[in-house]
Amino acid sequence: MSTILVLAPIIAGAWPVYASLVTGVALSMGYSLVKSQNELYGETGCGANAEAELSEEVDIQSTQKIVATMKDGDSLKFTNASYELTFIKDPRGVCKCQVKCAPGTRSTKAELKREAQKVINKVTQTYVYNKLKTELAQKGYNIISDDVTAGENIKITVRKWK
Repeated sequence: MSTILVLAPIIAGAWPVYASLVTGVALSMGYSLVKSQNELYGETGCGANAEAELSEEVDIQSTQKIVATMKDGDSLKFTNASYELTFIKDPRGVCKCQVKCAPGTRSTKAELKREAQKVINKVTQTYVYNKLKTELAQKGYNIISDDVTAGENIKITVRKWK
């Protein structure tokens, strides 16, 4: 007997849990954590013309329960050769992923939005995968295999003996 389970999660957990999840995913996707503005732009102040830079913000819909555990302005910043990502809770209480071009690179708004959505989707998938494995183990299921398909879908095979 086979069952296919499709999950549309609401990510629930505390800000530290979410922060570590986002950090793990971003690092696995080739980003590095930015600790300060000076580390991002260097001491020269290259970010001084930030108003002229192209950026895109994408609301993160699957994190409503985390918002309550975050303070306004809590954020995580990541960078790679092409993009700078910032996960932040804005003053209205909305979690967002802001993406902009790294210094010296150019992208369209559509490319920026696609990159933000790619990272958000990977964070959500990783959360659901870890949560599902934990829940299955607690309910007495044994995980036989977990495979990632070419389309980045995860197939988990489980068994429970009675």
